[in-house]
Amino acid sequence: MRTAPHQKDRRRLLQLGSVLLTFGLLTTLLSRGISLSFLPDPWQAGFAYEVDNAEMPTVIWLVLNTLATGVLIGVFFGKKHWDLRSPVGIILGFAFLLRLVSCFGEPIHESDFYRYLWDGRSAAAGVNPYQFEPGALLIHNGTVEEGEPLPANGVAWQVREFSEAEKTELEKLEQLRGNDPVGYARVSHPTVPTVYPPAAQALFFVAASIFAGALPGLQLVLIGLDLCVIFLILDLLGRFRLPKVTAILYAWHPLVVKEFANSAHYDVLAILCGMLALWGALRFRNGRGKAIWMGLWLGLGILAKYFILLLLPVLVLYLSEHRASFRQRIQEVLFNRHVWLTGFTTAAVVFLGFLPYATWNDVGWGRIFEGLQIYRDFWQYNPGVFSGVEVALRSLGDSQSFFHARTICLVLLAGAVLVISFRPIRSKSEGAVRCFQILAALFVLSQTAFPWYLCWALAFLPFRPRFSWAWLSLAWPWNYLDFQPDSVASLEWNGFFILSSSIWLSFLGVWIAECVSCKFSLRPTGKSQML
Repeated sequence: MRTAPHQKDRRRLLQLGSVLLTFGLLTTLLSRGISLSFLPDPWQAGFAYEVDNAEMPTVIWLVLNTLATGVLIGVFFGKKHWDLRSPVGIILGFAFLLRLVSCFGEPIHESDFYRYLWDGRSAAAGVNPYQFEPGALLIHNGTVEEGEPLPANGVAWQVREFSEAEKTELEKLEQLRGNDPVGYARVSHPTVPTVYPPAAQALFFVAASIFAGALPGLQLVLIGLDLCVIFLILDLLGRFRLPKVTAILYAWHPLVVKEFANSAHYDVLAILCGMLALWGALRFRNGRGKAIWMGLWLGLGILAKYFILLLLPVLVLYLSEHRASFRQRIQEVLFNRHVWLTGFTTAAVVFLGFLPYATWNDVGWGRIFEGLQIYRDFWQYNPGVFSGVEVALRSLGDSQSFFHARTICLVLLAGAVLVISFRPIRSKSEGAVRCFQILAALFVLSQTAFPWYLCWALAFLPFRPRFSWAWLSLAWPWNYLDFQPDSVASLEWNGFFILSSSIWLSFLGVWIAECVSCKFSLRPTGKSQML
């Protein structure tokens, strides 16, 4: 008796989920160290913070991660058509299991969560997290003095005298440090004030208050938020009449699982807010209700992670009449009261979110954004187009190549956002695709391209799967070889890092081939509803 197509897809998904869960279990065991005498030393070392980077099984983990991601991509793109009746229970079930298993492992090459926990504990103790950088305690104690060597990040110590009111606040932080001296010592970049916006601070505060500042508590909160993102992706795919199985490109992706469930990056909060704004743009019929809903979630998204601001142009166009003419679309946006209501709501939410922190202990607005400014001026990690522009300017003798390259890339990004946003939207799914294109442009043009930043775009990849971006998500984790001393990641040629540049060039080659032939693009069964 012939098996129905949807039953074959169900069996295929069960097999794929089981394979990925096996890889997840093995990765979790590897992260904690497999204490078996017959295994080589790297298998037994694990990824605990106190283990030296040179001894960590980074290459073994990268091989496992690549195999798992390769299986996911191969199975998904190897099938031309997926049935519309996708088993949602299987997708959500394995998504939860993969994250649950991952959070039991040691965080792999990650320490950002120590800053999250410190900020949350500071707020819970009644200290404004924007008021003091973690190193202020060392300055207060006289551990750091004028002329102290710069930390590894190149940001100087802000040696200064503290007022009596500030000393009272610092005493509270001293008590926090005494309660967890190890956690404090592991907070990265002690000279830099917190860069995380108010919604992120609220998340850290809740995790610190409910779970006593424990990492597993924060991980559980992030897993819950991530499952909400997956549920919204599935719901939107159903509204677009696209196969819900495409959600596995995010829900089951090893990089997403690692960065949010294992490494506890909180970016999933911003992704959820952006997804809710998109969902409301499609769900609500009433223009005023839609405008307020979108403004609320876009504002909260910006308060979580600033990149959500880039989604504002494409989402407000859902409030217009979708005219074909570019001039007509501009006019509609300018004279549509609902568009202005969305913008006002977004601005009001952002302002009201920052206001309590700016007035708390008279910290002021400048201090709130000081960490962001330092991040902008000092941080650079495996950039794409930015690196090419900077190297080109440097070769021309530009002594300010970093800052000029940043300006050029910002202009290119602004142009890309406008072009992408103001093209006519002909179907419901097109808005989600535009969100992916904008976040993809941000990743390519940014001066910092951390692996978890790629997850921003991966959240919107299911709405129009692209093999080139799936390939980049497979290759990009190899940049974690940075943690291995004297690895290939540190090799340079004419100002370019060989490993990072090779990954970018391979992505460019696959992307060009994809654009020319479209052979690697999924053509799902079903057609998205037209607007």
